[in-house]
Amino acid sequence: MGTILEDHPNFADVRHGVGRCLAMMGDAEGALEQFDEALKVNDTYAEALLNRAIVLNDLGRFKEASGSFHKASAFGRPRFRRVPLAHRKPTRERPRQDRRSLHGGGSPRRSRSGIRDCR
Repeated sequence: MGTILEDHPNFADVRHGVGRCLAMMGDAEGALEQFDEALKVNDTYAEALLNRAIVLNDLGRFKEASGSFHKASAFGRPRFRRVPLAHRKPTRERPRQDRRSLHGGGSPRRSRSGIRDCR
């Protein structure tokens, strides 16, 4: 029994899935190759176009990324998911919640008493 890619070389979802896995493992070039193969099978595959654009953007190939973003947006609204690349650091940390606001202290906009005052 061969690998999934050997068994289904023309199945765009398989190519896209392998590309996502490679991107998550930090192999951006390998991921890009798989996204391109998926797009050879189905050139209107918006998720593959979007993920291709994200990888190209992360590689600094901005003009190519822009073209893929525009193509992806032209094919409706797919289930866009950000491809987490292993070498990327988060651009923004999640804000910490002020515990005092849960107990009526802290900022009046975030406190329970502040919410009651706004009614």
